[in-house]
Amino acid sequence: MPGDATAEAFAYHLRSDIGTGFLHGIDCRPGMQVGGDTDLDHRAVVGVVTTN
Repeated sequence: MPGDATAEAFAYHLRSDIGTGFLHGIDCRPGMQVGGDTDLDHRAVVGVVTTN
């Protein structure tokens, strides 16, 4: 992923249907919810919550 990737862009990178149903991400290290426009840090560990 590029350095300016967002949580939603990561979801679309996985699969288009995951990106379409994207609700929010989970930053797995602190366990905090992140929005779709949150910039991801290098080597971030992110879970994706979708409607699909």
